[in-house]
Amino acid sequence: ILWDARTGAALRRLSGHSRAVWSVTWRPDGRRLATGSDDATAAIWDPADGRQLHRLTGHTAGVWATGWSPDGRILVTGASDALVRLWDGESGAAVGVIDAHPSLAKDARFSPDGRWLATCCDDHLVRIFDASDWKLVCELRGHTHHVNTVDWTPDSRFLVSASHDRTVRVWDVLGRRLVRVIAAHEDDIDAASVSPDGLRIASAGHDRDLRVWDLATGERIASLGGHTDEIEWVSWSPDGRRLATTSIDARVRIYDFAKRELERSLPGRNRSVSRVRVAPGGQRIAIAGADRSLRVLDASC
Repeated sequence: ILWDARTGAALRRLSGHSRAVWSVTWRPDGRRLATGSDDATAAIWDPADGRQLHRLTGHTAGVWATGWSPDGRILVTGASDALVRLWDGESGAAVGVIDAHPSLAKDARFSPDGRWLATCCDDHLVRIFDASDWKLVCELRGHTHHVNTVDWTPDSRFLVSASHDRTVRVWDVLGRRLVRVIAAHEDDIDAASVSPDGLRIASAGHDRDLRVWDLATGERIASLGGHTDEIEWVSWSPDGRRLATTSIDARVRIYDFAKRELERSLPGRNRSVSRVRVAPGGQRIAIAGADRSLRVLDASC
């Protein structure tokens, strides 16, 4: 559904998935959205009119990860069938498969320079692939539990990972070494996101706390509360001034990071909201839900 955040009115329905939507990602130009669902499909949408442009079939289990290449030409998906698939971002045609994971590929992110593809998995490993031929470059070892998310710094030098081992780790990808371990939370971590300027890491998880860290030192900068259940995702606005979170408590919260305070709290529906992504222009927010919904809010962020 397309929502007006000022009035709460539903403007347009984006429907097509038959089960929970676990992932949503904006194409870098903001003109397309990709989603992944527990119905074992991914989809490409036109957010301007709500049309589903392509339904991507091939996975045999729930799709947890979606990610665009920097030029928007390639969409990557990761699923519970342990496969990572590559798709043409315009036509939706299948263009490749990576079979290198023993279990769920929980997240997949292209580096900003387009050179690498990083994935994480329930086997505690982070993997780096060459985006020119999809061959495995290296495995980053250190986490002791499921790795739930990865994110790059803008210069493509460092990769951040977050795990149910309650740590956030910073890796030097070129040097293939661990740079820093941040004992970030007192419970499992589900989400971590690098700020647009590459200076900070936002993390969140089962302890219901949103925390922000200095990437260079590992020191805590801020702690923002408010959710009443596990936080499932966190996303920075393009200017780095705001943070958006989703939670099992069925609320989306937008925090003013500069003021260290809650700016607004948006209702989910009647079930948890799984993912939130701020559009490249900062004017829209896409929200995916366990109720099969995909919503785009018109909200200056």
